[in-house]
Amino acid sequence: MNPVAALQAETRSEPSRPLLTWYGSDTERVELSVITFANGVAKTASFLRDELMLEPGDRVEVKLGLHWQTSVWIGACAAIGLRLHLGPINSQSDPCDTVVSFDPDSIADSPAQNKVVVSRHPLGLPGPPLTGPFVDHARAAMAQPDVLEVDPADSSNFQLVGETSEGEFDLNRIVEASNLAEKQWGIVPGATVLSSLPAEVTNGWLAAWAIPLLARTHTIWCVPEVDAAVVARAERATITIRQGNQSP
Repeated sequence: MNPVAALQAETRSEPSRPLLTWYGSDTERVELSVITFANGVAKTASFLRDELMLEPGDRVEVKLGLHWQTSVWIGACAAIGLRLHLGPINSQSDPCDTVVSFDPDSIADSPAQNKVVVSRHPLGLPGPPLTGPFVDHARAAMAQPDVLEVDPADSSNFQLVGETSEGEFDLNRIVEASNLAEKQWGIVPGATVLSSLPAEVTNGWLAAWAIPLLARTHTIWCVPEVDAAVVARAERATITIRQGNQSP
């Protein structure tokens, strides 16, 4: 079972289970249950497919960093089979169809057809109205349905590109990488995994998206500025993964 199918199954079997908790640098804490995460994925995927008219194989550059929204966007792109870039790319010489950021100024000069701005609100609620050539994700996504019908033929086109040295990950390779990481870290169902790895690092996005779904765990994802030891105690983390120490 891949993460897309696992999310569908978890939504039916254990929707209230904690899936991902994110700690930001300003004492922000956002907890997503399986159903909350699934709703966010559904709304964002529908926005990409039905509002921006993206099709399987189209390219999306997500520049949201270590944030819970990144996990939602990974899930959304996976569900409808997009090619997702989390790591740095030369957007001028090889532009994506859509670029995504919290900061309009950082993508103002992008040659991408769609320039999507994501809300920094802890719950993803809309901020002040945008001006210029930007698409307001929060406002557009609110109008989308909470449930997404996933076509496995579409999701099979999903490709994730993070660290350039790691190459591309399709769903099969993601499952293999997740299984390997689970064995290396001693992850078992019900574990609470604390990670401060960046989003573009393979073990970072695995811990923040694939592993919680495939291994049925709860991930605590915190920015480096947060005291991980304090968070680990507060959240009763059983496994801690840090930069430079990516194995137990």
